[in-house]
Amino acid sequence: MGQQQRVKCISVRVTANELTAIARTAAQAQTTVTDFVRSVALDRAGVHPFYSEEDRLLLLFLRDELKREGLNLTRLLIALNRDERFAEASCKQEVLGMQRVIAALCVELSAHTKRLTTHPGKS
Repeated sequence: MGQQQRVKCISVRVTANELTAIARTAAQAQTTVTDFVRSVALDRAGVHPFYSEEDRLLLLFLRDELKREGLNLTRLLIALNRDERFAEASCKQEVLGMQRVIAALCVELSAHTKRLTTHPGKS
């Protein structure tokens, strides 16, 4: 079955900021705005997933790995905070910064993994 010719057109109104964000994200995905919007719309409808199965498995793995590393870092911070010398250590801010980055990445990956498991068009 060959690919059907696209003859229908959908028009969407967006703000200048929204268009900039869409164009930037499309460029990062190395695709056109049109292809990007089509892919995201079809993904959201559950018709054609934006992520491949390999992408899905990788994102789920990364999320779980980051959670584990975040927990390990939290345990390390708890242990180090028991040592009064650590309260003054210069590396404390760096370790706390790493903890914040890991937490932010976990939140971002969790948002993506929700997309992986919920498709409004599917039951």
